[in-house]
Amino acid sequence: MDLLSEMPSGVNVNVYFDNFFTSLKLLDRLTAAGVRATGTVHLNRLGDSSLTSADVLQKKPCGTYNYKQDVTSGIVVVWWNDNNIVNIASNHIGVSPVTTARRWSSAKKSQVNITQPAAIAKYNRCMGGTDRMDQNLNLYRISVCSRKWWWALFAFCVDATVCNAWYLHRCGPKENRSQLSLLEFRRELATTYIMKYGSRQALGRPLGTTGRHRPLDARTPPDVRFDGINHHIDSITTQRRCVVCGMKTTKVCTKCNVSLHERCLGSFHTRL
Repeated sequence: MDLLSEMPSGVNVNVYFDNFFTSLKLLDRLTAAGVRATGTVHLNRLGDSSLTSADVLQKKPCGTYNYKQDVTSGIVVVWWNDNNIVNIASNHIGVSPVTTARRWSSAKKSQVNITQPAAIAKYNRCMGGTDRMDQNLNLYRISVCSRKWWWALFAFCVDATVCNAWYLHRCGPKENRSQLSLLEFRRELATTYIMKYGSRQALGRPLGTTGRHRPLDARTPPDVRFDGINHHIDSITTQRRCVVCGMKTTKVCTKCNVSLHERCLGSFHTRL
């Protein structure tokens, strides 16, 4: 409701959301506010809606549906048998006009047309963004378990924030749109925060490593290199190559863990 309060008055607004938000009480409030809304809904939020049970409906042919409408509020709840049972609640879209959708039939080994209520068809056309977000959340969801009731809400907020940040990254300049996949973005984000806010790293080459160092961008993410916070010079016992001038030095940046002369410290941490 707070998000919708930012909408200009006098404008017809249609909103679509998933079952994380949808409830009959919310649809009642949106109806009173003049907002048209549609969303998938959990069975335990339908109250005493006496629709055909999911087990019975799932045994019927694909495309079978059932619905119930509240005459007072005008809210319609639709159950539709697709590959699984889909539950839709809406305060402005009903069953009619019934359209068709293409689905794969295992019995006929081909694509067939099945009936599709109007509320389902409209929701599928307008919910691409949220469905894609749900898909991205399920790919790399936080898997730490907890018995605290609020943990699921907290984890959802973190996952949703990361997905939104990745989407903004993809919407950036053309040369950056396809740089990082969602998995790469999450890894880069985790590495950056660990380096920025974690404990001080041990100096010198990590144990068990041989050969050349990894590329500089892989060792020091740009968000850490150019943040301008706590980049200090410290001494080590062995000589290493300065990452700026290539000459030998016994100094390192304690935060980035790269070899640097004192004279090269400023140029290394400044964007060109």
